[in-house]
Amino acid sequence: MTFIDPAPLERAIGHMVEQMNAYPADVDEMPLEACEKLAKAISVHVKAVQDITAHNARCAAQEDDKKYLSYENLPPPSPEERARFIKRLTHLYNRLNAGREIPSPDTGTS
Repeated sequence: MTFIDPAPLERAIGHMVEQMNAYPADVDEMPLEACEKLAKAISVHVKAVQDITAHNARCAAQEDDKKYLSYENLPPPSPEERARFIKRLTHLYNRLNAGREIPSPDTGTS
């Protein structure tokens, strides 16, 4: 899924709001049909911007939840993840060699 830029729609909404503000303040002089059309158009554009924002959020979530199906595609671990892995591997190695339960470095339990 690709990200969609909502900026053009937001500019169009701003332009339509400016058009509505350009009408005279007196309600009797304002063409009702034109205002209704502008209001409906603004409503449709605002809904479209909300849909685009939701779509972009779904795209971002999919990028974050990307599953790696092979070892070659995995990103390298962060330094913190690497240090934690080495710590846990050392703990497991020490447990095997000791032949008894040794408290885990993560939880303090075996």
